[in-house]
Amino acid sequence: MAGITISEYVGVGVLRNITFLLSIVALLLLLVVAARRKGPAYVLYTLIIVAALGFGYTRHQSAVHLPPNHVAHVLADEPVLTRLAGRVITQPTTTPAEKRNPFLPMEPSARTRFVLDAAELCTTDSPTPITGFIRVSVEAEEIRAQMGDIVVVTGKLYRPYGPRNPGETDWARWNRLQNIHACLSVEGSVHVRRVETKNVSSRRLLATMRGYVQGLLFEPFAEIESDQPLRLLDAMVLGHRSAAGRQLNEAFLRTGTLHFLTVSGFHVGVLAGAVWWLVRRVLRRGTRTAALVTMITIMLYALIVEHNAPILRAATMGILLCLAQLTRRPFCGFNWLALSALCILTYNPFELFRAGFQLSFMQVVAICTIVPRAYGLLVRRRNDDEVPADADTWSGLIAQRLWRWTAGLIVICVIAWIVSLPLVLFHFGRFAPWGALQSIIVSPLVVLTVVLGFFTLITQIILPPVGAVLGILLRGATDVLLWAVGKLAQLPNTLIDVQPPPAVLVIATYALFLLCFFTWHGSAAGGGNDAHEKRSKVKPGLLLAGLIPFLWLGWLPWPLADTGRDYAVHVLSVGSGSTTLVTTPDGHALVYDVGTIHNFDAGETAARAARVLGIRRLDALVLSHANFDHYSGAPTVLNSFPAGRLLFNPYFEAAAADNSAVRQFLDLLPVESPPRSTLRAGGRFTLGQAAIEILWPPADLDECWKPNNRSLVLRITANGRSVMLPGDIERDAIRALLKRHESRQIKLHSDVLIAPHHGAVLPRDTAAFYQAVDPRVVVNSTGRERPKLTTMLRETLGDSVRLISTHNAGAVTIRITTEGEIEIDTPFAM
Repeated sequence: MAGITISEYVGVGVLRNITFLLSIVALLLLLVVAARRKGPAYVLYTLIIVAALGFGYTRHQSAVHLPPNHVAHVLADEPVLTRLAGRVITQPTTTPAEKRNPFLPMEPSARTRFVLDAAELCTTDSPTPITGFIRVSVEAEEIRAQMGDIVVVTGKLYRPYGPRNPGETDWARWNRLQNIHACLSVEGSVHVRRVETKNVSSRRLLATMRGYVQGLLFEPFAEIESDQPLRLLDAMVLGHRSAAGRQLNEAFLRTGTLHFLTVSGFHVGVLAGAVWWLVRRVLRRGTRTAALVTMITIMLYALIVEHNAPILRAATMGILLCLAQLTRRPFCGFNWLALSALCILTYNPFELFRAGFQLSFMQVVAICTIVPRAYGLLVRRRNDDEVPADADTWSGLIAQRLWRWTAGLIVICVIAWIVSLPLVLFHFGRFAPWGALQSIIVSPLVVLTVVLGFFTLITQIILPPVGAVLGILLRGATDVLLWAVGKLAQLPNTLIDVQPPPAVLVIATYALFLLCFFTWHGSAAGGGNDAHEKRSKVKPGLLLAGLIPFLWLGWLPWPLADTGRDYAVHVLSVGSGSTTLVTTPDGHALVYDVGTIHNFDAGETAARAARVLGIRRLDALVLSHANFDHYSGAPTVLNSFPAGRLLFNPYFEAAAADNSAVRQFLDLLPVESPPRSTLRAGGRFTLGQAAIEILWPPADLDECWKPNNRSLVLRITANGRSVMLPGDIERDAIRALLKRHESRQIKLHSDVLIAPHHGAVLPRDTAAFYQAVDPRVVVNSTGRERPKLTTMLRETLGDSVRLISTHNAGAVTIRITTEGEIEIDTPFAM
């Protein structure tokens, strides 16, 4: 792990050959020293460490090295129309159409996604050999291809996007950790052509097997209209994680039980336990027979489900446990856990940096170390060897068993939630405060559903009549589980978004946990007299008591992040739309517009960014005018943060009479929305110590003025510097502002200008406006290139002005320092 980590941060090709030779030499010396059984122990340990570091480093370097004909080398800055041939290596999964921006005039299309193992680039005269995995997204409900098929696809090839705003997921890194370096967007199923071949690939056979198993499991649900039970079983029982839609993911996420949708050790344990119980208790077979049948079942199950770190870890440990039973070997969980990690990281070293791998292994360590001790305390057993008291009556036996099962469930859920919390906060920036309690409630329903699902599959093959009966029970269990999760997800404060903690704090927390465990484990293994054992048990407690205060010093200030020492204007990247956050050093904040024309919620983008920036409440939400690309995300922002005021121009609410989108927007506002008021030209207000002027519009415009020309134009002034936010003003508003500027009613000059109407250029008027404002920096919130704006600025203001587009740079931060200097940050530039 250390070798892989070092390789990740030093770059590609650095000392790869030297490290490989060094690890080989260390390994040979290790074998020599071990064979002779001579020499001090530290020599042996040193050689082991050097060999392991070198092996991890070299394996990761070989994984990140891309051959010359890799698809990553043909990617351009913009999407390029391309035709590719290759093999489908994942089962195509359909995502239903979902309108995430409720103001879009058209309905979005469903999409089918799969991963393509590229073989040929077909855009040239003769096909060119190419390698690499490509994530393909087809605008269609289904395609005529499945896993293992060879297809020719035509679409736009592009580089996976990194984060564009604070708090966003780094999809480029997420894809890279799956060894995917390119994406392809296909407009329809007609652009996916299946190539007929005589050879049947192993992936095709696997897809056929999965399809057969799906048919058996889904047969009891043939008459239902909703696809939620099918998606639930596909993810929870068959391990097809990508089959779970956004609605299902969100419900389980809000209850802190999302891990149940990912097949992991829990599911493998339930399956193995069910098979073991069936062979041992029902069929009355011996231990070795049960172990053999269970091992074969685990291996078949691992083949059918989607491969990920938790399932590979659980399958490896389950197979080793069965082998131990077959060979009469003792249980050795930590060795098995280490071996499973070694196998996974040898196959794919990128797994080390994925949340699934980290959460899976850390929770297993906690379950193997903390859970037995906590369970023993709860049921009043001093050690694992103590024999529990027998029950005298049947009722006593039932009560005893129920209490032990309940105690075990409580201990596992609570400890797993606590141990996973730092990693959940770090990777996802959100957590379910009632996750442990909700897991306790949901777990029995999940176990029942998974067990019934497995038995339904088996009996559908062996005894179809029994399978039909179990299918009816499975339908009932699935409905109850979905109902329970839905009700729990509706409880208040089930999911809280927070600023992710720094990596150093998370690493220090788990380092302390592992240090205490190994100290405790070592002292327990040391043996000796009673006095020695008593002293050895004190050491971990003293160590823990001494180090925990240092962790508290790190965790306590983490949620209290401030908005910074400077005044800042954050122009977010929302494509063709506008979202701007304004913050002050004393904790005040304002949002000016929050919307987009694309099918995503700009309010979620703004809310994530606000949390990362340390914003906890809004002084005001300002909406410049009645076009939905400037207000579509406002309901989400108001539901996410308390706001002091909701500010419009004088014509916004009146537009509801003729504009259905405005009426819809007003209906979507929270019941307890902040008080509304209007702003008009000549007005002023403050945000902390910053002064905000309203330059436009006046309150007496007639009905012939378009919504764009009624946009609120604000100018923010702090420390002697100013930033202008002009909304979508066009020719009429620009001419009126220029007229007032020439008559000296107002002064348009600003140091920074947010480009009006997303960088649109109108003959003569736009140039005159930019000349009057005379900015040093122009920031354009847009979803495409604006070459006319670049040319106009160069001709009007010369080379002294700096133009920054969110299309290329991502979110742009304009800072006004205490010394009155303007600083521009573009941390998300491509």
